[in-house]
Amino acid sequence: MKFKKVIAALIISQFAISDDELSSIPGAFVDVGYSAKSVSMGMVQTNLNEGALSAIFNPSNLANEKNKHSIYLNNFKLRNLDNYLVLAYSTNSIQNIPMGILLITNGDELWSESQIGVSIGYSFTETFGIGLTSKIYTVSAGNNKDGEIQDLQVSGDGFGFGFDSGLQYKLTETQKFALVFKNLFSSVSYNSSGGGGLAEGSYNENIPSHYVFGYSVKNKSVSLFLDILNGYKNDSPKEVRIGSEWNIFRNIINLRGGYRSELMTGENKMYGFGTGIQYGFKNIELILNLGYFFRPEEENMNEMRVEIGFNVK
Repeated sequence: MKFKKVIAALIISQFAISDDELSSIPGAFVDVGYSAKSVSMGMVQTNLNEGALSAIFNPSNLANEKNKHSIYLNNFKLRNLDNYLVLAYSTNSIQNIPMGILLITNGDELWSESQIGVSIGYSFTETFGIGLTSKIYTVSAGNNKDGEIQDLQVSGDGFGFGFDSGLQYKLTETQKFALVFKNLFSSVSYNSSGGGGLAEGSYNENIPSHYVFGYSVKNKSVSLFLDILNGYKNDSPKEVRIGSEWNIFRNIINLRGGYRSELMTGENKMYGFGTGIQYGFKNIELILNLGYFFRPEEENMNEMRVEIGFNVK
């Protein structure tokens, strides 16, 4: 009953408070695939219990974190244009309240974005957990000196906030359900100047929100994941994401694969595959995730991602 009440409250509050003029195009701060493991598995996220990355995927997963400290680092260049740095840290040093921190930056002097977040997770029971992530967004634009042509250079900045929330319910030892709300509430204020006086002004913009329903099932050899994503008020097309992970050698080496597309049309297909290697000695575990994805409907949309992680028990 408590599980149902929490879900209902989150859904109702989103419709009650969200802006009717919410932009339908998620431009800034869009998730381009922040994790090599997630990318290799069709962008599934809700039930990936991956240490510190839970602060990005689903903060309720922090409640399942067994390691005292967890760190993940990912650096990549999207379409050979924007440099991304993704850093996540989590700890369960505080009894019964695991916490996480995330840092995501991308861009250059022309346009750069950063988001810093703090997450907490809490287990109400052995089978039900909840989590919350609060984020601060910053934007800097027009700082490239090569753009200063006849005083028409446009520059600006932005500052805002956003909140994510997640729930996870363990049906059995091998099956889990999850529900994640991304940018449940958000707002970014922008200020611009220059452009010969034509670009002076300020405005606010919300980041389109969406929710993701997830299910996972596993045995000793195989884990299967399903995520279904939907945006509020048709802000984004419904997506289906399917991922799998195969333990091929003593939980040290894993093979992964996945698929993502629009749910109703099958368009915007993405295929991913990769591998994960994790090896522990004494109280430290080292992790290497490799992920490759390609989108056959887009030109030159194939990328390789590399991710490293450290867990301290």
